[in-house]
Amino acid sequence: MVALLPRWSPEGTQLAFFGGTSTESFRVYVIPATGGTPRRVTAGTLPEADPSWSPDGRRLAFGNTSGGQAGTTPNTTIQVLDLGTGQATQLPGSEGFFSPRWSPDGERIVFDSNRDGRWELYVIHAAGGAPQRVTDHPADDCCGSWSHDGRWIYFMSARSGQRQIWKMRAGGGEVVQI
Repeated sequence: MVALLPRWSPEGTQLAFFGGTSTESFRVYVIPATGGTPRRVTAGTLPEADPSWSPDGRRLAFGNTSGGQAGTTPNTTIQVLDLGTGQATQLPGSEGFFSPRWSPDGERIVFDSNRDGRWELYVIHAAGGAPQRVTDHPADDCCGSWSHDGRWIYFMSARSGQRQIWKMRAGGGEVVQI
């Protein structure tokens, strides 16, 4: 199995990742941090990618592709998996989004999307709803990550002519290169 993008659980005892084989689509798995056999935690039939733990460790958000090439939009949605019940549901309003990252308070999720022709960052309430676009630049902006206090979103952008790390206030506004 190919294993990609491991993500630590909040308590540091498990890793979530997505993996697959040449004959099996990518799926989301969890493995103990000490090693062992990966356990598939989803039951879907569509390719899955890029899991992100909720701050309380009870849920995983991940990308789900419903056709087309994996990782492209608008054929992607964000699924939220309740690890206690094993039930995954599509996050309302997440059509065309990918690479979810929970805010530290668990109230918001930042996503990537190229549904308007270039990669930008959006924030959506963790229960779903209308996404808020927080970047708008001719260069691609992607791979958002929250600061530990939730006040900033760090992301990758080619605004300077090459890919660099930038930050902005979580609600949008001026961006600053790191």
